[in-house]
Amino acid sequence: MQHRIQELEKQEFSRYANDRNRKIQNLLHQLRQKQEAELKALRQKIELGIEEKKKFKGIEMEKLLQKYQNVRKELEYMQNQELSKFDKAKKNQSTASLSKMSFYKG
Repeated sequence: MQHRIQELEKQEFSRYANDRNRKIQNLLHQLRQKQEAELKALRQKIELGIEEKKKFKGIEMEKLLQKYQNVRKELEYMQNQELSKFDKAKKNQSTASLSKMSFYKG
């Protein structure tokens, strides 16, 4: 009888240990799945942030390029204006010099 009781206790403990191990393994599996899902979501968030920064950087580069082109055009325009004024002044000076020469010859 005593032997039978010990055998039943041993079987009961074995079932309890197996059930407990299965539950622990199941909980660990669920935890791994949850962590993998969280990691995947975090990676997606990081990738989205990187893409957003790349897009923003591209837009900023376009704005900077446009600003550079505008300044360059403005400087070229101003340079052409100054060159035109210089040419007119030189032409007027040459015309005045020729007029003076004509005046003295006459």
